[in-house]
Amino acid sequence: MTASSRHRADVVIVGAGSAGSVLAERLSRDPRRRVVLLEAGPAAPLSGPLDTLPIGPSSSYVRGYTTVDRGLSIVRGRGLGGSSAVNGGYFLRWHRSDLADLVERGPWSAQRIEAAYRELDDAMSVSPWHDDELSDASVAFENYWSARGDVRDPDDPWPIVGLNRVRSNRRGRLRFSAFDGYLGAAISRPNLTVVSGADVERVRGGDTAVSGVDVVVDGGPVRFDAGQVIACAGTIGTGELLLRSGLVAGPLKLIEHREVLVRYRRRHVGTLPPTVLQSVVHTADGCEIRCYTDDFARFIDGVPGSGPAVGVAAMSPGVPGRLGSAGGEVTVDLGGPSAQWSAGAVDDAVGSVVQMLTSAEFADIVEPDSVAVQQDPSTSQHACATLPLGAATDWTGAVDGVDGLHVVDGSILPCAGRSGPHATIMLLACLIGDDLIG
Repeated sequence: MTASSRHRADVVIVGAGSAGSVLAERLSRDPRRRVVLLEAGPAAPLSGPLDTLPIGPSSSYVRGYTTVDRGLSIVRGRGLGGSSAVNGGYFLRWHRSDLADLVERGPWSAQRIEAAYRELDDAMSVSPWHDDELSDASVAFENYWSARGDVRDPDDPWPIVGLNRVRSNRRGRLRFSAFDGYLGAAISRPNLTVVSGADVERVRGGDTAVSGVDVVVDGGPVRFDAGQVIACAGTIGTGELLLRSGLVAGPLKLIEHREVLVRYRRRHVGTLPPTVLQSVVHTADGCEIRCYTDDFARFIDGVPGSGPAVGVAAMSPGVPGRLGSAGGEVTVDLGGPSAQWSAGAVDDAVGSVVQMLTSAEFADIVEPDSVAVQQDPSTSQHACATLPLGAATDWTGAVDGVDGLHVVDGSILPCAGRSGPHATIMLLACLIGDDLIG
């Protein structure tokens, strides 16, 4: 693609991550529709085992941000497949109760949502971790909680309040990304143009409609004219782009799943587990207890060791934060302790974790007197809901007052679910993609 060039498309999609891959595949099914998919990251698809998280400081497949509140590091996938190509493969659905608002206010029936999740389970090769694949910490975790509450059948795709075996997008122990499940099958279509290494500077348009995007490719300016632009650059990337383009007013409210880590020392360092998270507990008051299988430093190159941990995340309603801009740069504030802290939910769950780690089930794993609660909450890397469906956007992700501009990624989640957002972001891409093509 030459510098200072100008091109025409029917649809420009910004971001080839989880949502963008789904939409590019769906919208390019009609050979008459010219679709351009722009991705800032490398052109080569990334594949590899789930016991390696390629998100360290030297990785070209992530973009990093730093929060303005406590200087926390945020990483987002960058490349074909986006975060689905670099994460730990957690692919739990939202709870049925989390989806009630979509069914009540939106255009999608419970049956249609179920069908879209089933499509994703098939396309993304989703399966639970099996008993013989569990790490020693995961086994102890499940033994402990199965004696103290409800347990979901691992083959049941719907999570419950209680113990939930993680479902994962994988083939064996290899990560299976949105590129593998969707984009790869469409990338050779003549009406789909995928441009990697494309930094989108702004969405062009007047006060009421978009007309295309301005991009830098290989150091030179490129212009794509299109009557429809779909931003799928992730919550932070999309917010940054639309704020810079003057198409939304900041700061935008966001929701994050802030997490308290309970660390401990292991008696023995065993073999590397197949992934970082295999089992979780969902509490009645909206927390997720995560039994990480080992120190994150064993999965991420270039990260200093900090010891294994069990996390307690404030999932629903989550923690309110803000996404804005200053001096041309995006600013992210993930917020502080919220209603779930003041109501005691997080503290109660942390207390339960401390009790668990000092129980008989963990006696062979945890070194005595090594359990310590990290005081400052960390991040789940789940910032979302800056432009929620049914409020800032309609049910196709169309941005209010700007014809031709749609957003389909974590930005449009209407709330924070009890499970992580990945599967449900892809669910919305499936549903909205079908609605856009009629």
